[in-house]
Amino acid sequence: GYLSSANFSTEQVDDNRLAIEMAKILFDHGAYVDKCSTYVLKDHFGNESVAVETPLMSAARTGNLPMATLLVEKNANLNYTEKTSG
Repeated sequence: GYLSSANFSTEQVDDNRLAIEMAKILFDHGAYVDKCSTYVLKDHFGNESVAVETPLMSAARTGNLPMATLLVEKNANLNYTEKTSG
């Protein structure tokens, strides 16, 4: 979350603005607002695990309030939970 941090560079702000503009274009052309993606998490011991998150989860995790706001405006699922088998 570039804009939510106390110290940010002009380049980071520009990158975030560009990402938001790209997201708006994608949504205007039918992109699915809750498309999940995976990423690898590492704990403080170096152990890795795979997490699945929506774009809104990613924006919240990184503190990117402008992107989170856009996603909510585009009706992102606020109650998404990862489905597990078992």
